[in-house]
Amino acid sequence: MKPELEARSSDDPAGSDRYVFGVDEEQFHLLRRALITYLGAEPAPAARALVLGPGRAGLEAALQVERDYADVVPGPLPLAFEEVRGLYAMLLTVATFWPQSEEDFVKRVGHFRETVRQLAGLLVGALREAR
Repeated sequence: MKPELEARSSDDPAGSDRYVFGVDEEQFHLLRRALITYLGAEPAPAARALVLGPGRAGLEAALQVERDYADVVPGPLPLAFEEVRGLYAMLLTVATFWPQSEEDFVKRVGHFRETVRQLAGLLVGALREAR
């Protein structure tokens, strides 16, 4: 996985805070697998709402959660700020709480917890540098 992540402000005529993240294929799949792991591990709607916020549907659509793996087309992620916030919170939640064992974590997510936390940090850095 590349050690950087780029974001640019989207030219949204409605004036909302939207960003396009230039993720590579590995970053895209890591984000997708982390979200799928989170959704499978957290059954409580209130807890999901707390972590993912109001941008859950857009985040799931951007990461193509409902598609079969073979049908997923990785690419840039256009996200509203609330979706980015939910993505960040989800990454830190997954890296902190699920699954319990490191072996199970790597099996489900495909990377170590440190890599997931690093990607959360890359989101913050990308927002700092977004133009």
